[in-house]
Amino acid sequence: PRPGPRLKLPAVGAGSGPPSGGYQSTSTTPQAPPPPPNIPTSYTLLPETITSPGEQDLPIKTVAIMGVGDMGHAVGGALKESGFDVISCLNGRSEHSRNLAKVAGIRDIGNLELMVADSDIVLSIMPPSAAEGFGNDIVAAIEASGSSPMFVECNAISPDTTRRVEAGIKAAGASYTDVGIIGSAPGRPGSPPRFYASGPDLGPISELD
Repeated sequence: PRPGPRLKLPAVGAGSGPPSGGYQSTSTTPQAPPPPPNIPTSYTLLPETITSPGEQDLPIKTVAIMGVGDMGHAVGGALKESGFDVISCLNGRSEHSRNLAKVAGIRDIGNLELMVADSDIVLSIMPPSAAEGFGNDIVAAIEASGSSPMFVECNAISPDTTRRVEAGIKAAGASYTDVGIIGSAPGRPGSPPRFYASGPDLGPISELD
């Protein structure tokens, strides 16, 4: 196992939907009651990760983070301490963002095409208003570079926006995972962040735990 802080990224169990709430068994052993209906039962918190056939087996080595603000640079720093190579494209970013990236040990890659080509997975952690535009930029970078890292949408955006970003990413040939981050930035007061992930292939993102 890699040293350093763990991000506790939960992964979704195998299958496209939650376990049936009407589960029946022929056994006479009492069965545990189903979870309340308002809890997304397709979410499984690590370390109880369930993988499904077809999930990628290649190890994740390089993680790109776009949005090196309070949460983004802290997540990048935690991943760096855990042994990952963490990169970003700081072209056009403010001096404050550049300083945060430097503190976290995040390497600056010259442009999005190079960043996409060098990364195994791309985490989008930024203000929701910027998420769709960045998704479109990543689509163009994927098409130009010929590389297809997993794209992980970590922002609090609407379902319609999520579907548009997902459609573009998949059309460009990359896989898409939708994530919700709950908790404080790593190293900050409060509960550590947990990543609630949804998608058909959770193998790559579960490696970040």
